[in-house]
Amino acid sequence: RVAAGRGVRRRSQREERRGRESATMDFAGSNSTQMPSDSQMMHQVKAELDAAYAQEFYNTVRDKCFKACVTSPSSSLGSSERTCLERCVDRYLEATQVVSKSAISALQGGH
Repeated sequence: RVAAGRGVRRRSQREERRGRESATMDFAGSNSTQMPSDSQMMHQVKAELDAAYAQEFYNTVRDKCFKACVTSPSSSLGSSERTCLERCVDRYLEATQVVSKSAISALQGGH
């Protein structure tokens, strides 16, 4: 029993070492001990923000269009529900493009 206990302790110490070694991995997944550059960090943050924005947009469109178009949920969509969903998503995409262009124009100083 004592030997088995030591074996467990050794294994857990090995696992701890592996955990510490993997903790030195940087955000890109390499085993480098160097910190990422500012541009790498900004690129990573931008990618994460883009992904979060896309997910939020998807969730909003899904929820609002589903609520507006699907009157009685079932295992399949009727043709009128499908058409309504397609139009609803198209409207959200178009509205987002208009708002984005307007915001970019305002940020660049033009109206």
